Amino acid sequence: MRQTPLLVRMRQLVIGGLGVSAVVHVSQLIIYGTSLSVVVVSVFGLAYALIAWAHVRRNPLAPMLSVILPTIGATLGILRFVLLSPNAGSVIDVLLDVILVIPASIVLWKTHAYTVSTAESTATIPRT
Repeated sequence: MRQTPLLVRMRQLVIGGLGVSAVVHVSQLIIYGTSLSVVVVSVFGLAYALIAWAHVRRNPLAPMLSVILPTIGATLGILRFVLLSPNAGSVIDVLLDVILVIPASIVLWKTHAYTVSTAESTATIPRT
């Protein structure tokens, strides 16, 4: 796949953001203890670390997962803040997730646009 400067920068931003978010999510085990909601948050952190690694390895599912999982995480984080525990960790988690979705969406869009245009350009036209 052709790497445009925008795609390279956005991919680097997503990898870094996922890494920071993973550390913040998992560190809540130390700060808030091991309640069920904190364990779920930590599992999301581990998933973010795996997705960051998938980006490094150029896994084709990484762009999609880096949009879907933080979107779900942000939604659950808002619910956690409102229903369970209004704390700074919940706010930081949601902010990181929402901020992360923007460059991740650009990577997904650019990657998908390239895949579709390549598939269309290599398609053969059947002869009649």
